[in-house]
Amino acid sequence: MTIYQRDNTYADAFTPISVYGNALELLKRQASEPNHGLHLDIGCGFGPIAEPVTEALGRSYVGCDLGDLGLASLASRGFETHKVGLSDHESTYRALNAVIAGRPVASITIIDTLEHVHDPIGAIRALRQIAVEHHAVVVISVPNTAHRDIGFRLLFGQWDYTEAGILDYTHRYLFSDSVLRRLLAHTGLRIVDSFDYLQATSDQAFPAEHPMFQWAANLGQFMRALRASADQYGDANQLVRLCVPSEPAAIDPFVGRGETVRPFLSIVMRTQGNRIDSLTEILTCLTGQSVTDFEILLMGHKLDAERTAGIERLILDQPDWFRNKIRFIRVDHGGRSAPLNVGFAEANGDYIMSLDDDDTVFGHWVETFRDIARESPGRILRSVAVTQTVSRMVCRGVSGVRAVSKMDRPFREDFDWFETLRLNHSPFMTLGFPRGLFHQLGLKFDEDLSTTEDWDYLLRSGALVGVAGAPTITAVYRFWQDSQSSSTLHAQSEWVENYNRINERFDNLPTVLWPVGTSKRIRDLLTEVEVLRSRRTVTEVAVDDSGHVEHTDRVEALREVVNIYNSTSWTLSAPIRLLGRLAGKPSPNLDEIWWLSAYNLRSLAASLRASTSWRLTAPLRLLGR
Repeated sequence: MTIYQRDNTYADAFTPISVYGNALELLKRQASEPNHGLHLDIGCGFGPIAEPVTEALGRSYVGCDLGDLGLASLASRGFETHKVGLSDHESTYRALNAVIAGRPVASITIIDTLEHVHDPIGAIRALRQIAVEHHAVVVISVPNTAHRDIGFRLLFGQWDYTEAGILDYTHRYLFSDSVLRRLLAHTGLRIVDSFDYLQATSDQAFPAEHPMFQWAANLGQFMRALRASADQYGDANQLVRLCVPSEPAAIDPFVGRGETVRPFLSIVMRTQGNRIDSLTEILTCLTGQSVTDFEILLMGHKLDAERTAGIERLILDQPDWFRNKIRFIRVDHGGRSAPLNVGFAEANGDYIMSLDDDDTVFGHWVETFRDIARESPGRILRSVAVTQTVSRMVCRGVSGVRAVSKMDRPFREDFDWFETLRLNHSPFMTLGFPRGLFHQLGLKFDEDLSTTEDWDYLLRSGALVGVAGAPTITAVYRFWQDSQSSSTLHAQSEWVENYNRINERFDNLPTVLWPVGTSKRIRDLLTEVEVLRSRRTVTEVAVDDSGHVEHTDRVEALREVVNIYNSTSWTLSAPIRLLGRLAGKPSPNLDEIWWLSAYNLRSLAASLRASTSWRLTAPLRLLGR
């Protein structure tokens, strides 16, 4: 078999911003030392790269093609040419070896050619053999059939071959990034650099009046945002890769349809190894699950040798059947979200959930989520958690946890999307995410967020697949009275900053249902109602039908914070806080407290009481007594 290529198709002149310019840039990046051997341009056409390669790299350009006009053009410009076709491995290797004629080869390009070949695997194997013998590099460029414009048209039943472009009617092989990577790995070429040629609007963006190609249309904005989350190749018109020879990988270049056997649930558990007793508790909870179709990815985040050894000992202490479900993975970079991204990427389950090492789950935790999944496959799964305040204790030299409050139910039993736009009512251990969100749509956790990363992920993913829930209580969310937690490690100003950042980003996400900014309008209305209710509740004690006074954790915490803000001590100490702001220290704002949870309100009250201005005005409060 040989290349079929029309003589007048690829007569483009060289420009720096083009597939040829990108290919030359890759060669220049690689050429750290002068190498004045041959440059073979396979499927050269009219050779737009001939003069630039000669001038920039000092190599002897040799063009190989079947098109007479292109070869004649190159010959008239003084370049060596050969009429060569690509077929199977052995035939292609012999033909190219005759062209080389014992001369050293420094580099090879094959641009806009592989897609025309009947046997691209054989052709690449021949190029690899030459690259091995001459220690040469290979630049490969192919059209990207996974450009978003092609997918958008296909979504609405439109697929058209064209005279030229990504779907040129002479193309015999269609490439995407994943197809190209598998093919290269299979044949023994390793990608070491890339410089894809990008085109936001390709030749496939037609008809122009289609809503998918109207940049201001909600549908077009939504689909572009969704495609961009999957990978970075949505606007890659040509995939341009620099390769070096390597050992062929034991990978099939073609994907089979065999079903992968997966556990129902992957449990991604973050730990820093500081609470071995709590980690022991949660692992014990998991050994007692009524449904054991799960795996555990224990994500050790920034561990030293001592904490690593402690976790490894704990894993060894588990029963054999349970220990075989655990994978211990160390993550030494990033903030709170880094272990989540690594863990979700490694997860094999149909659904993925996150636990922290101080959570507590009941024996029907996995079973509840399995039952919800059977009723609503593909949606985010949600249950309900209770809260409890706990403290650390030591009994006979053994560290443990003690409850210091009753269990409370501050979270909604049902999932309310509009409430979730304003405030998260779904602790992380009550959410199960379908694997397709991360593995197919490419939705990752924002590693720049130091808090509220779970709420951010719920907003972005819930808008795509929806949420299905049950009012079943499955877990205990612990508030630590005397130990560090995310609330104590991060200042309230940091929580507010992250909260505002998530809101702003979500407001700017296009949707098909409503225009940009609608979610902000909804959230503002809900916040206004909540502020009015909260301010009334602070000054009035609610009474139920039986005449009993009703106190909730959040009302009491809100009352405490407001009383501090409205106190004489706080008013008189304002100059002290002004000095702190001038020194760059953040100061809490009364207007920012109304959306806070009971836990964060209690933490804010504690930080206010520990502040310099509050401590210095203690004598005033003593006199007031």
